[in-house]
Amino acid sequence: MFILGAVSNLGEHAFGSEIRRLLCASGFNVPSPRVYQTLFQLEQKDLLSSEVSSDKSITLRGKPVRVYQLTQVGKAVIEFMGKK
Repeated sequence: MFILGAVSNLGEHAFGSEIRRLLCASGFNVPSPRVYQTLFQLEQKDLLSSEVSSDKSITLRGKPVRVYQLTQVGKAVIEFMGKK
């Protein structure tokens, strides 16, 4: 759930290292491999979608990054959890 929230908060800047940075800043010290594994699993469950960014301003060490977005299902999960 924390990763879905991070993706929601980061918007168009929701890529792996930024997601991890936000989680760590929130007190969740998650290893990078675990973040990427969870992103992959959430994408397989149709809670997230991803694409390689075509925005030249969003790079990591000069290379394009994979940016994640909430799907409709992911948005519904966030909304549902917010009501609890």
